Amino acid sequence: MPESQPGRLHSGGDVGHAASRAAVPALLRDSGMPRASLPSVAPVPVPPSTAMSGQRTAVRPSWPLRSYLELGNLPTAASCARVHARLILAEWGLTCLADPIELIVSEMVTNGLRASAGLVGSRFDGRWSPGVPPVRLWLYSDCRTVVVQVWDGNDRMPERKEPDLYSEGGRGMLVVEALSEDHGVLRLEQASGKAVWARCRS
Repeated sequence: MPESQPGRLHSGGDVGHAASRAAVPALLRDSGMPRASLPSVAPVPVPPSTAMSGQRTAVRPSWPLRSYLELGNLPTAASCARVHARLILAEWGLTCLADPIELIVSEMVTNGLRASAGLVGSRFDGRWSPGVPPVRLWLYSDCRTVVVQVWDGNDRMPERKEPDLYSEGGRGMLVVEALSEDHGVLRLEQASGKAVWARCRS
């Protein structure tokens, strides 16, 4: 995606306006749903369908509410992701989770942007793309629980660090840990980098 484009949005589910329902986004790798069982809809960016074996997952394939946003590595990406998350949760009738999900999205996308800076290419869904990779954001819900998942192209896994009192950074994963009931990270098949996820319940 050219860097001048801030993002590409696909939103869908049983709750929402007609345009959202008409464009059900592709499933995350960790959903466990094979490609053959995906609904027939207009083409959207298709993440690979399964996580690598032996990894802990967060999303069940039966969850009806799904949203996908691809963000260019731009200074405005994290703020766009926060607004997107708040609007999607309002559409889904889950405003009670808007504040924690917005913070989780902000921290995870910001970490993904930092991790991607300086990369000269990435692989996703079996395809290599030159240049700084985008950050990919998915939101999933079963109408009670929301899962946030963010992919970046950097192979280095996140590390939990106790932040220095005078440090401006290093608190991202601590914030995610404090606000979510569970969280984790996994490698995706046919892709470089990793996907970080967090789960919150209303």
